[in-house]
Amino acid sequence: MELFSYIGLHTVYLFIFSVALGLGLGASALSYALFLFSGNDGKISQDEFRLLKVSRIVVWVAILLYGFGGVGLFTMAFESMVGLDIFFASMTIATILIANELFFIVRHLPQLRAANNEGIASDALMLENAIIATVSWVFLMLHHVIYRTDIEYFVFMAIYVATVIVVIAVTWFVLKSNKRTYNSKIFKWSILGALLLVLILLATWYFKTGTAIESGDQSQSKATTTTANNNTNGSGTTYTFDDVALHNNTEDCWLVIDKKVFNASEAARLHPAMFNCGQDASVNYHKNHGEGIRDKMMKYYIGELGEGVGITNVDVPFKKNTTLKPYHELYAELGSWDPRNLMVVVEKDAEKVLMIDGTNHKLIGRIHDVGFQPHTSVYSSDTKYMYIISRDGWLTKIDLTTLEPVKTVLVGKNSRGTAITDNDKYIAIGNYEPGDLVILDAVSLEIH
Repeated sequence: MELFSYIGLHTVYLFIFSVALGLGLGASALSYALFLFSGNDGKISQDEFRLLKVSRIVVWVAILLYGFGGVGLFTMAFESMVGLDIFFASMTIATILIANELFFIVRHLPQLRAANNEGIASDALMLENAIIATVSWVFLMLHHVIYRTDIEYFVFMAIYVATVIVVIAVTWFVLKSNKRTYNSKIFKWSILGALLLVLILLATWYFKTGTAIESGDQSQSKATTTTANNNTNGSGTTYTFDDVALHNNTEDCWLVIDKKVFNASEAARLHPAMFNCGQDASVNYHKNHGEGIRDKMMKYYIGELGEGVGITNVDVPFKKNTTLKPYHELYAELGSWDPRNLMVVVEKDAEKVLMIDGTNHKLIGRIHDVGFQPHTSVYSSDTKYMYIISRDGWLTKIDLTTLEPVKTVLVGKNSRGTAITDNDKYIAIGNYEPGDLVILDAVSLEIH
């Protein structure tokens, strides 16, 4: 998984996407050039026909790669994409492109195959087909460059259709000096129909903008107020980068965005956030979600990023136990279980440990009050004793034959790691605070 970090995976999709755009544009431009410059007689040679067939294969490969790369990028930034009209405009253009290529296969290729060895006559429809394909790839590439621009759908589509009109008009003008006579009516009606479409698109945009501008302002104002409230209602806690770096996995995932700290553990398992756990994710977040921090993200806000260093506030605020008196509760007859075949469930929020018989899956008992978020545990080699450390620094030794807590000692203010020597003689506890390693006698739990 580490090999496919978010940045790496995004780069792979981006590379495939870019290659598709280059291949598609190149192959479509080649087809256009073959139709446009096939000679004064407007005929395409057999060699040029073979090039056309190859270009069609390349175009369909490009479409498949475009779809694969596009879906990959979409899954990593769908929230920002679906919020931009330019994304839907590019999807419309991609649909037009595919329909245009299907029309080429259905109408033009059979006509070209049926030609004799003297050459194949091209026509105005073939030229327009190549023009639409080339312009479509250009605009898909344009969207790739300005994908975060909030241009309106109907405006982008109007510019696209207008560009098709311009290219058709220029092509028609160039061909007027050609000895080969093309059906000018096709060019003329295509231009008129496209001009009408441009007017419809612009009129739709005009009326849509006029009726939506007031409600859009109100929605923006509401979103700004909500975000401001979320910032105000945050915990107000300050963390360091060292604090955040401790939470670097999908089970415990903290992120920094614009100097704000977020606990994204709830979403990290099924979201690209998992690739940035314990890091500053500002660049990747804004790359895929646009400017500002969304309300959906603000619900994970836990505090601000401070300027200090070191472990200062990793799990604050949490309930610090000043005294601890764990006790056990049995649900099964004493001695009815094998300590080597126990299933241990740590109930972090409840500060308890539940024991289950690994043979019949029946509840054996529960140890209560073992400290805030009991963390790592180790076991003696004979499986008689279990040692478990809590986040607030309490180490508890439990007799697994009776489930009775043998002893509890305070070894730190903020503890996590636990280890036991191979000979069961010593227990080692790693403390974030005060930042030391405590060695204890495994029998008496006295600190050495």
